[in-house]
Amino acid sequence: MTGWHENFNAVLGVSGDDCPVIGCGVIRRRLEQNGIRVTSLEGAASKEKLVSVAKQNGADAILISSNYGFGEPMCRGLRALCDENGLKGITLYAGGNLMAASAQFPDVEQRFRAMGYDRVFPPLVSLALVAEQLKEDIRRKRRFLKGRIAGPARLPERASPAGLSQAFAHMYG
Repeated sequence: MTGWHENFNAVLGVSGDDCPVIGCGVIRRRLEQNGIRVTSLEGAASKEKLVSVAKQNGADAILISSNYGFGEPMCRGLRALCDENGLKGITLYAGGNLMAASAQFPDVEQRFRAMGYDRVFPPLVSLALVAEQLKEDIRRKRRFLKGRIAGPARLPERASPAGLSQAFAHMYG
């Protein structure tokens, strides 16, 4: 449950030529129902636009959703662009069909984590889970920035694809 003093702000964008406007609306509404204010850039937006909007809105996170497998080009270099524009350490999430259908999720996750993403989600993940993990990741980074905990600004790898599959097996069969 979100405390009265907690505010969570995210910018949501889609990758490249993806145009899942309805999907963005669903993601936005579900995250907002779970206590996260979302600024949605529905339709194709550049990395520069995502970073600019995140900076203007004081966003805690940038979320990228991909429906057609074009996530990698959009997501590559976003961490460095954030760092260069005063958003060093902002939480980055990517999810959906991020790469071609033949790519296995563990390989996709490893590639995106190497690009600086804090979490990577497969298609059909629970948006309530995403919201709870996002709030926890933001809280952890805030505590780190206030000097209350020691450790790296980037979060350790926590959720394995196998764990997600087991946690949501009821959704798939």
